[in-house]
Amino acid sequence: MSSSFVEQSEAFLTWFRSHTGATIHPSLRLVDLRSQGQGRGLITTVELPTDTALFTVPKECVLSVETSDLQEKIPGVFDGLDNVAREDVGDGEEEIPTAWLRLMLVLVYEHLLGPSSRWKPYLDILPTAFDTPMFWSEDELAELQGSELRVKHGKEEAENLVRKWIVPVVSGWEEGKMIGQQEVTNLALRMGSLVMGYAFDLDSKDDEHEEVDEEEESCSSSQEDPEQKPGINVGSESPQNDQGPTSANSPHENGAESLDEQDSGTTDSDTEIQPSSQSLPSASSSSSSTSSTPLGMIPMADMLNADAEFNSYLCHPSPSSPNHLTMYTLRPLAPQTQILNYYGPLSNSELLRRYGYTSPLHERYDTASLSLDNDILPTIASYFDKGVEELKSLAKGLQAENGEKWDTEFVLERETGHPSDEGLLPAEPAVFKDFPPELESCISALISRLLSASNTKTSPRFTSTPPKALHANTALSPPSNTPAHEPSHTTDKALLKTYVSLLRRILTAKLDCYHPTTLDEDLHLLSSLLQFQSPHDKHFRTNEADAIETRRRKRNIDALRVRIGEKKLLIEARSIAEQLLRPELSNTDRDKEAEAEARNHRAERDIVVNTDSSSSPESKQTGRKRTRLK
Repeated sequence: MSSSFVEQSEAFLTWFRSHTGATIHPSLRLVDLRSQGQGRGLITTVELPTDTALFTVPKECVLSVETSDLQEKIPGVFDGLDNVAREDVGDGEEEIPTAWLRLMLVLVYEHLLGPSSRWKPYLDILPTAFDTPMFWSEDELAELQGSELRVKHGKEEAENLVRKWIVPVVSGWEEGKMIGQQEVTNLALRMGSLVMGYAFDLDSKDDEHEEVDEEEESCSSSQEDPEQKPGINVGSESPQNDQGPTSANSPHENGAESLDEQDSGTTDSDTEIQPSSQSLPSASSSSSSTSSTPLGMIPMADMLNADAEFNSYLCHPSPSSPNHLTMYTLRPLAPQTQILNYYGPLSNSELLRRYGYTSPLHERYDTASLSLDNDILPTIASYFDKGVEELKSLAKGLQAENGEKWDTEFVLERETGHPSDEGLLPAEPAVFKDFPPELESCISALISRLLSASNTKTSPRFTSTPPKALHANTALSPPSNTPAHEPSHTTDKALLKTYVSLLRRILTAKLDCYHPTTLDEDLHLLSSLLQFQSPHDKHFRTNEADAIETRRRKRNIDALRVRIGEKKLLIEARSIAEQLLRPELSNTDRDKEAEAEARNHRAERDIVVNTDSSSSPESKQTGRKRTRLK
């Protein structure tokens, strides 16, 4: 590892240990994981049992609005931020947490203090470059073609927010005047990304805390040290408080939580490990935190990387330990195991948007979105030979008639299950089983009106009964509003057939929107890139050229994982749609039919392209490429 990397790490550890009450387990080592795209990381050099205290962070180490002297030095600095949530959001959108902006101002202030900041050694180890898509080039973003992340990375919203609320404040400071508004903007965006990826919700999830068992349990520190690996021994000689919580004080019950950002996960069970994760502070943010939720930067906790399978959790301050936060092991850990945090059940798209990385284990949480205006209405309009604007007017009319407001996007997702109490994923694979009821109602209402309006002898009257209900009704009894002279059996089956045909077309059209490669081609590209980027590359260097190439390759891998995951889900969903009409088919048969249909669709598309292109091979290739990029 580079000398500057080592020096910064050692300076940080010295600073951290200087605080009263700060402890680090003696087995932990701070290692350089940049060759894996993970920056720093913590590993244990010995076997550790469950509920071992890994490190304890005194509250005086935490960098927050309360611990910084910004308010004291610049009274009224936060005045006006309480209006942000009300002024900068549209109807029906989430409030922008003002705690975000407050902490951003604190980070900008401490950064501009330079060596005078009490947190200088800590700030020095925080990243200065990020891999979230808002920092990608246009060419890199093009690799996300088809994914909602391509246009919803939040860069424009973040820049507008910073220019409106942060830049005017900082530009009035003497330090801000010295560097200019553009540099202030860049600095604020960097600090906003640090808040997004590193800030913590300082409130525990529960109102009540049970005391930690006062009986000390010694740590597993008497074993001989394993073979020395590159890294820095971060452990103190003996932790001051190495006992773990009792079984009653589990991460599910007593204010203990996984060490990550604000809670945004939805759960179906009170016993699920609650994730906490921030989203970009924009008007489209889905953070569930209120604007007054206190946030802070917790040194040492920033060293942890995260994955869908994790092995640590955080205990908030309790009556028995009111001024400390302690990280514990969630299960027994073998030597050379990396300590991992948990950001929640996030898709790779959301993981990349918030934190700048993807993970194979998060593929089970991947989702795909169908836009009402961009995916659903154009496909239905084409099917019925109507104009898109005409369909949009019809959709508005149907909503007004029924007193409804349809979703503008419909999210497809699998049934994923929950991590176990030990932080492990379920053995059963995640499975897509059903479409959102709102999507079914929307499509069936549209086709019902369109087919009824045709008023032809060959087209029976249709009801807006959701197709799922039609398929589940084996008796196919006529709905109450079906005319008695029209056989319900014919009506229901015709509606179901039309619905499935449209749903398949919608999903196929969505698949065609992605980057001009097939799923198989994407999988091959990903395999090639992963083989080239060995996780233990001995030739990894830290010069600028290598760093640029490593970042480019990593972003390519991340984009591939996002679009692969979304394509897989759309293909699964299309297969499930076919079961509505042909439940007797096996999954293998349906997969074969789906793949054959995709091949035929690509062949038809290429035939059209070659027909429209000139006869020269060069012009045909150009035409084919242009069509595939649509």
